[in-house]
Amino acid sequence: MLRYIKLTLSATALLLTSACSQNELQGEVTVLRLGHTLDTQHSVHKAMEYLGERLDYYSDGTMSVVIYPSSQLGTEREMVELLQIGSLAMTKVSASPLEGFAPEMKIFSIP
Repeated sequence: MLRYIKLTLSATALLLTSACSQNELQGEVTVLRLGHTLDTQHSVHKAMEYLGERLDYYSDGTMSVVIYPSSQLGTEREMVELLQIGSLAMTKVSASPLEGFAPEMKIFSIP
């Protein structure tokens, strides 16, 4: 029984290791999509561009960020929905659109 457990753990570790290194071996770039509703001249958008530069630098070019500004992917609520289904990696939204997803966020709407 102990031998079977060791064999199973070894096989699992081998599969996980090969799956994790697949992008490096193939030279693929992981692209993260980031959407927001702000103008391209907004300071937050410029900070997101800097985030992309730093990510590219620290990942040695294996990761990058594609930014979709000015509501290109929809409203803030629609972008949160895109996050939920995995079509979008990151977004910047205000507190009010989050109220429909997390009732605790209503605390930020109190006058």
